[in-house]
Amino acid sequence: LLIFLLVQASNAVSKVMPLSENHWGNPEFVDNFLGSYGVISAVEPPINYEIYIDLRRMREAFDKDPVMALEKLKSRVSDGNNAVYDFLLGQVLYEQNKEAEALESYKEAVSKFPNFARAHKNISHIYMANDQCKQAAEHLLKVVN
Repeated sequence: LLIFLLVQASNAVSKVMPLSENHWGNPEFVDNFLGSYGVISAVEPPINYEIYIDLRRMREAFDKDPVMALEKLKSRVSDGNNAVYDFLLGQVLYEQNKEAEALESYKEAVSKFPNFARAHKNISHIYMANDQCKQAAEHLLKVVN
């Protein structure tokens, strides 16, 4: 029951798309992802104009050459940049059915920006999918708090 209530509460916080629809190939996801930053600055890392443009270009790169775009994204992550890059790497890895690697990327995003609600939500989804309810609840609580 607690898990159900936490999931319902996290859904109320923002428009929730299933993880399967949260990917670069979905224009609605990209627009929602890039367009909503800064609206709730306490729970999402701030992005400046330079990062915004970089993310838009990266989106285009994923359409043209996904392998090269993935390497570019990994280089952004390894440079210790904004947590948003770690989050996006998690999204891409999740799309490739690499849940363990995606989980690590989401955790890295949270380590850089502890209140990152979207990352906590995705971590909780992965834990729930693997029947790790206690860990999922910990992250869902961070989403709703």
